[in-house]
Amino acid sequence: MLTASIPVRVAIHADMTAMTFRVYLRWPGQRVTDKTSTESRVVAEAAFADLVKQADAFAAKGALGITLTENGRQLDYHKLADEDAGKSR
Repeated sequence: MLTASIPVRVAIHADMTAMTFRVYLRWPGQRVTDKTSTESRVVAEAAFADLVKQADAFAAKGALGITLTENGRQLDYHKLADEDAGKSR
């Protein structure tokens, strides 16, 4: 009796969800600028550190803070001003 071996391909599906890191300046009125979007934690942390180095200049212009997120979850926040700044009362 002959037996044949048939190769079977088994697909192993890893979680294909890529991590997305975002770094940005927050301004009054929910505006954001200086936004960096990347899949690299190293790039995101470097962008965050670069913005933090310029914190005094951004605060003087009215920025509220610097945010670092991973897939929408806040990892770090550098507060520059009171969150109520710029809101009308």
